[in-house]
Amino acid sequence: MECMTVTRGQIKYEWDHFMAKLLMRDPQRFNDLKSVRKIDPNPLFKIIQGGVEDWEKIKTPPNNRLKLTVHLANFLSARSLA
Repeated sequence: MECMTVTRGQIKYEWDHFMAKLLMRDPQRFNDLKSVRKIDPNPLFKIIQGGVEDWEKIKTPPNNRLKLTVHLANFLSARSLA
């Protein structure tokens, strides 16, 4: 079976997008996954160097999305402790 190529930037963007959604929909699962540092995609994908794909509609720059998500998670957890 032939592999599909995907850029490292696209993988990171998809992960950050997923984590932002997870924070709002399932905070416990977000907490379980927020320490993940290495993403192992399906073997059908061949990872290549590169940024986010040109066709992607980016609302928040990918390098700021996770920072924003983590900041929001810290804010929400601080509120729940107060």
